[in-house]
Amino acid sequence: MSTAVEQLQDTIAAYNDAWNAHDVERIASMHAPDMVFENHTAGERAEGEKALGHIARIFESWPDIEFKTRRLYVREDLVVQEWTHMPRTSSRSAAGRSSPSPPAGASNGTAWM
Repeated sequence: MSTAVEQLQDTIAAYNDAWNAHDVERIASMHAPDMVFENHTAGERAEGEKALGHIARIFESWPDIEFKTRRLYVREDLVVQEWTHMPRTSSRSAAGRSSPSPPAGASNGTAWM
């Protein structure tokens, strides 16, 4: 039988996989309907269905975006994850914006679950 911490680690791994697969439906399945998406780096905030649309537009604008865990803290009833996002391979977004790979840690976010 797995512990609560192991179950949380499995859940955050599945969540990360959904983001790296750009699977908005799978991401949505791990959130409450009134979820809040906040990108502090870009100053963006969206709630509920608008949050899912916002995430989908990120994937459309940056089809090669990838998320890598920088730090992960898992306790019995808390997960805090800090990650860095960057393009996997291409140098331009779908919108034609230049997207050079940022220095490690230049673009990051924190997920509290």
